[in-house]
Amino acid sequence: PPPTMTQDLQELSNKYSKIPNHPDYHGLTQCLKENRDWLLQRADVNAVSIGYKTINGVETEQLVLVIKVGKKRPENQLTQDQVLPKEIDGYETDITEGYARRH
Repeated sequence: PPPTMTQDLQELSNKYSKIPNHPDYHGLTQCLKENRDWLLQRADVNAVSIGYKTINGVETEQLVLVIKVGKKRPENQLTQDQVLPKEIDGYETDITEGYARRH
């Protein structure tokens, strides 16, 4: 039988609870602290966090710096100044569409 929503949420919770134990977590945390401000100053960046890289809609086990933008566009449609880095301080980035939650 297909998994239930409760099972899906439990698997997701288990996966994300392992992030602090990931070998790259502490380095990524430092990278996030050092680079968050200049990234968020960019008009196209809505949020910056640590998370798992998504490739073709499938989340991988690779921990990266996630940069959320309002609308992701192909690189050939961007000016050189608009292109976000594929790597920062040796850590890969994942550019995704989305917004930060505001409280």
